[in-house]
Amino acid sequence: WDPERRTAILQVSNLPVVPQDKDYQLWVVKGKQPVSAGVFSVSGSEANFFKIENLAVTNPKEISAFAITLEPKGGVSQPTGAMYMAGSPAL
Repeated sequence: WDPERRTAILQVSNLPVVPQDKDYQLWVVKGKQPVSAGVFSVSGSEANFFKIENLAVTNPKEISAFAITLEPKGGVSQPTGAMYMAGSPAL
């Protein structure tokens, strides 16, 4: 995670394969408000790496959590699907 460049590398593993009509969506939680950080899909349970660019929230003090949900293909403006991961950043 590089706040100055507004980029991050996301590593996930052991997530279920995404159905054709769905994507996983990464969220940056600012306070209690989720902000989309991009969508991705996985094709197997092995580790997958994704480069996240143009993070909307970059001040580490403003980020209370990261989360991954399963959403309709292409993503949504606010989370609607099942949450597969949530965690607080270690600063």
